[in-house]
Amino acid sequence: MMEKILILDDDDVFTNTLSTILLRKGFFVNIATTGVQAVRMAESTQHMYIVIDLQLKDDSGLAWVSALRHLNPLSRILILTNYSSITSAIIALKKGADNLLQKPVSVDNILLSLRNEIPTLKNDKGSPFTYPSLEQMEWEYINKVVDDHLGNISASARALSMHRRTLQRKLLKKNIPKPS
Repeated sequence: MMEKILILDDDDVFTNTLSTILLRKGFFVNIATTGVQAVRMAESTQHMYIVIDLQLKDDSGLAWVSALRHLNPLSRILILTNYSSITSAIIALKKGADNLLQKPVSVDNILLSLRNEIPTLKNDKGSPFTYPSLEQMEWEYINKVVDDHLGNISASARALSMHRRTLQRKLLKKNIPKPS
């Protein structure tokens, strides 16, 4: 029987590469680009493994961990992130993820992590944890505040004690489109 894996990631190049390699290794692969798609797939199929990108284009992968855990309670859930931090790791674990790996990461390390064959919070270089820069920490905090205010830039700027235009510039610098 094929092991089933669900990938929630909106990066087409990454998901196509990962799914091609996993298919060659004998996995049955479902790819979702949104949390809603992932939930629909999890409702119809029990996946042994679930891989979720922390930063989706219009959403946070963390927002979907609890729902996917509820639908597939025996699955091993792995979060992939460009910026690992203690905060995102703690939130991911509290929501039901089993592990968090920092990108770039090899398919072999993804599989080792999913199969619980390596300790948590390891990156590809084998270091136990990469401390985020102040810029990364600022970005994560800004992102959290914007999420907390449901994308409302004006309310987020007030909560951050910064001018609305400054916040917009910071978001545009990271290529995050402002909400319509």
